[in-house]
Amino acid sequence: AVRETANEQVPYNIQGYLDEFSKALASEVRILLGEVGKLREERRALQHEIGYLLCMRSKYGPGGEFEPDW
Repeated sequence: AVRETANEQVPYNIQGYLDEFSKALASEVRILLGEVGKLREERRALQHEIGYLLCMRSKYGPGGEFEPDW
């Protein structure tokens, strides 16, 4: 009788721990997804800026559109 009672209580305790772990994990995942999104936007902005700088370099560099003739 004692073992049956213990076996009945174990799944509930495990389920409680699993629920707590799932909640903690979900909040961590939410935070990490937010950080990943922010990093992706920063990367996109940097790529845009690099593209603009390369464009300016090609225009003002040797053989570029604004190279003086003298």
